[in-house]
Amino acid sequence: MIKLKELINFLDAKYFGNFDFEPKGVCVDSRKIKEGDLFFALKGERENGEKYLEDAFKNGAVAAVVSNSCLFNKRDRLIYVDDVSKALKIAARKYMNKVNPITVGVTGSVGKTTVKEFMYEIFSYKNNAMKTAGNLNSEVGISMSILEMDENVEYAVIEHGIDEIGEMIREVEISNLNHAIITLIGSSHLEIFGSRDVIFNEKTAIAINFKKDSNLVVNGTDDYLGKMKSNKFNIVKVGESNGLDYKIDSLKIENSKTYFTLKNEVNSYDFVLNLCGYHYAYDAAYAIVMAFKLGFSYKDIYMSLLNVKQNKSRFEIKKKGDIIIIDDAYNSSFESLMLSCKSAFEMKASRYIGVFGDILQIGKFPQESHKNIGKKISERYNFNKVYFYGNMMKYAYDEYCGEKEYFSSFNELINSLNKYIKDEDLVLIKASFSIGLYRLADSILED
Repeated sequence: MIKLKELINFLDAKYFGNFDFEPKGVCVDSRKIKEGDLFFALKGERENGEKYLEDAFKNGAVAAVVSNSCLFNKRDRLIYVDDVSKALKIAARKYMNKVNPITVGVTGSVGKTTVKEFMYEIFSYKNNAMKTAGNLNSEVGISMSILEMDENVEYAVIEHGIDEIGEMIREVEISNLNHAIITLIGSSHLEIFGSRDVIFNEKTAIAINFKKDSNLVVNGTDDYLGKMKSNKFNIVKVGESNGLDYKIDSLKIENSKTYFTLKNEVNSYDFVLNLCGYHYAYDAAYAIVMAFKLGFSYKDIYMSLLNVKQNKSRFEIKKKGDIIIIDDAYNSSFESLMLSCKSAFEMKASRYIGVFGDILQIGKFPQESHKNIGKKISERYNFNKVYFYGNMMKYAYDEYCGEKEYFSSFNELINSLNKYIKDEDLVLIKASFSIGLYRLADSILED
């Protein structure tokens, strides 16, 4: 964690109070303050964090960064800067440069958080490592995680998400990346970026400051990433196709584990994950290849990946007797939905049942996008029955060819589903988080 005097020096800030303490964490929301936190009183479009300064101290903050010098007359332990948001990012950038760990950034339209977890497990197996917390992958979130980093960290994994053009460039100025992984150029946030061409340009900006010895590991089967070339840094392509730098082969799902082999021109490496899902092999493969490039041994990588635990509502396997329920309702996109279906059909079941809720942030024409989802599910997967839920999934329902039902009521959906499912069925639940289908798996279990 950054020291108080260090923070003040980095920012050339004014400070009123004593130095007989050190902060234990960083927070920008007065409601989420933990004992010992340093509070950055950010100004937003609607709220000013300084308005909640006293709440922050009551909740346990030990100091606060503010931009209103008039507050100095009211209490001590205040750090005064011209702009709190800029100060947060400047401090994070300078602290990252001071600690100077080997840094790997992770971005892409799907799988960022999972790849981050795999990469962190490999790094932390025998080394001092850090990762960005949760899904804090914005400029503010990245900055907070960096400031909380131990000064002895050797490896850092930074998840990068973007919601506007130019944001990636601002983020990597903070994170000072040496290497990066890009999982996919998909359709998420099309309503912001307009096209996959723009998404590609924005995502690949993660490598804008790379040097000759930097590695960019990408999905070689992606129609954008697979065509990438560079004479400024190393591009390493991974996937199931022939001709890539590393090929994912012999992929199978068995007994709630995922098995696969990773091959290059010289060697073949077998891996097993204590996770169930086709997409996990890809996510792990990116991290494995990066680790190989950084000199980690096969044995250490293999053993470290056995420690990766299942995240809630991310292809989480639950069982009710002989019924398999796959809760994958944390997030959704066209690409991740198709991958989830593929993983589900790798598992053994008597009948396959899909429950699909609306996908958000899918572009300017969500009706057409959801129609396409209905068509593609029909073409690629032989579900015994599909349930569609939400305003937009009505369009997917109309295009789907097969046994189906549509619901706008959650209670009616669960009642119909509970009447239909029986032993040895597999139920796949997939939707954007705010649609609320993450409640469905527990409702089935409780019935």
